[in-house]
Amino acid sequence: MLVERDSRDRGWVPARYLHRSGPSAVALRRYDTTTLTPSQNAVLTLIEADAESGWLWCRDEEGDEGWFPTNRLEPSF
Repeated sequence: MLVERDSRDRGWVPARYLHRSGPSAVALRRYDTTTLTPSQNAVLTLIEADAESGWLWCRDEEGDEGWFPTNRLEPSF
């Protein structure tokens, strides 16, 4: 679900982490909505996998962290 906090911050949060009541929702757990936008062929380090959503929390070579979709990665050998 796309959520908005204080009319400033927006981000996608898995619906299973929210308790919805009408147009409002209460977060059931802490969740960082930062997405990672690496350049093509960048090497990412996996930190946490959310298999149910198909997203991975990764760190890039510059040390930035965020969510990245599983279907946009290729394994490195």
